[in-house]
Amino acid sequence: ILNTPRYGSVNIHASLLPQYRGGAPIHKAIINGEIETGITIMRMVKKMDAGDIVFQESCPIYEEDDFGSLHDRLQELGSNMIKKYLNQLFDFELKTIPQDESLVSFSYNITSEEEFVNFNDSMKNVVNKIRGLNPWPVAHSILDNKKVKLFKAVKSDLISDQEVGTVLGLYNEGLAVKVQDGVILIKELQVEGKNRMTAQAFYQGMGKQWVNLKFEIHES
Repeated sequence: ILNTPRYGSVNIHASLLPQYRGGAPIHKAIINGEIETGITIMRMVKKMDAGDIVFQESCPIYEEDDFGSLHDRLQELGSNMIKKYLNQLFDFELKTIPQDESLVSFSYNITSEEEFVNFNDSMKNVVNKIRGLNPWPVAHSILDNKKVKLFKAVKSDLISDQEVGTVLGLYNEGLAVKVQDGVILIKELQVEGKNRMTAQAFYQGMGKQWVNLKFEIHES
């Protein structure tokens, strides 16, 4: 089937191949703290995302990016690349670049286990996971036997000697939670059975009752 089209088959992939082959390249790039990703137009082969590179352009990942914002920018980049390079794809003499197999990494689809946020981790890793899973499939944790979806979080300069996972209170319009190397601020969340809301709105309601409670920790 791949060889049926006269000019071959091409695919657009949202990473700088050979990095992040697979179904979740945007999620994993943010979760892993990358500062750059991009779009690759490649020849299609039987092996997943392993075809020769035809065209490739990079895209920065900003600190405030989440999956949604980066997805939209990459979608626009991919669309512009198709318009830019379409005619060249019909050139039988078009030179392609084989992927370097020694540089391959994979980004398999996000599992339900990966959606869980373990606060027994660094500020960077916790914030990046929340960014990388917003708005889909959404990171979550457990507190007071309730599932809590976490949509937005940032690092802070707060210092605390509380145990990891402890809710410290409201600070700079964020729900402060202790992690391994500091304190993060959860800015938007959704408690099981409730609507999505800002941390400030949540704190004015039931949030005050959470101070000194601990999010569930999974030991690695």
